[in-house]
Amino acid sequence: MLQASSNTLAEIQGYYGSLSIAEKVVQQLWSEQNFKCTHLTTQDGDPVEIVNPGRWNTLEGPDFKQATIKICGRKLVGDIEVHLYPEDWNRHRHRADVNYADVILHVTLFRASERFSHPTDSLVLLPYLEEDLETLVTRYFLDQTQSQDEKLPEWANTLQTIGSPKEEHLLLWEKARIRWEQKRRLATSRLKSESWKEVCHQYALEVLGYRRNRVPMHRIALEFPLGKTKEWEAETIYRKKMGQWKLRGIRPANHPLKRLKSYGDILNKELNWPEKLLELAFAHFFSRDLDHAPIDLGNLKRMRAFYEIPELNELIKKKIFQEAIGGTRIHTLCVDAVLPLISAKLNIDLFPEWYVWYLGDAPDLLLSYLQSSSIAGVKGAVCCNGWIQGLLQVGFEAEY
Repeated sequence: MLQASSNTLAEIQGYYGSLSIAEKVVQQLWSEQNFKCTHLTTQDGDPVEIVNPGRWNTLEGPDFKQATIKICGRKLVGDIEVHLYPEDWNRHRHRADVNYADVILHVTLFRASERFSHPTDSLVLLPYLEEDLETLVTRYFLDQTQSQDEKLPEWANTLQTIGSPKEEHLLLWEKARIRWEQKRRLATSRLKSESWKEVCHQYALEVLGYRRNRVPMHRIALEFPLGKTKEWEAETIYRKKMGQWKLRGIRPANHPLKRLKSYGDILNKELNWPEKLLELAFAHFFSRDLDHAPIDLGNLKRMRAFYEIPELNELIKKKIFQEAIGGTRIHTLCVDAVLPLISAKLNIDLFPEWYVWYLGDAPDLLLSYLQSSSIAGVKGAVCCNGWIQGLLQVGFEAEY
């Protein structure tokens, strides 16, 4: 359910309460082109092709400069203005502002809530989104958190006010459960519209794209479906997305070409890896005895041993992904893709396994904070996925 908007925020009803969407989230959507970019139409029904989304302008004036689009095949070069609602054009007094005279497209998230005379061609993004709004806002929050290199966010100190380590662990367990349900819900939704094989293919490439290059990796998965792949030519595929990659400041090990080659190594050894993963899941998860599952949230070693996490991790790493992916990325692949997908496909709850799984990629500041807190028990102790996920949910609720 949508509620009234302000100048820069909109309130929506999420699965776990209301949350705010900032206009900057929509700007990021446009900048990254993180939506279905084909078969777009204006509010008047005219076809739109985005040639260049433009340069994000952080100063006065339209949000994006020097953009190039085609409407009904006619090439237009100019500015793009982004809002939550079409009516924000008037609320922000752009109609009489000469700085907005070169706007060629007005991009909004929502449709007008009343009759509105558009000042120029307009595009509503909501029908073209590939994820639900709550997931998109969460992703934006994670991007912001990961860019915090020096100062720990104020909400990170919430745990210090709770009391005993046991209470802190219970809070993280409860908050992490919310994030798990969100991931499982998204996996369920995607499996309704695509086959198991193709969704696994898409998820794997998205995770390998990291947060910076997730969008072009997703598009590669759509253009090169696993069912039609006979040979994976990483360099050719990489060149097809030239100009879409975000490479500035990226570590050599995280370069998208290297990741595409790693994925190619998997396909060359086991093209049908999604089916192998499903066979492994049937064999492992339906043979478990959960009658005496431990609930000692502070004892990671005991819980991991009970759920056979070390053995399962080795099987996934070696038998499914052919040891082509290492470091923390293999753990991120498991917690963001493998476990939610298996849970959704087989309709089983894998939250405990997901919670105690090994830590994947995480903001350094939050990791250092957890390792030095009473949660870890011993300074410098190994963290788990659930601790970071729970803390991130605490932050998300504080910010939104």
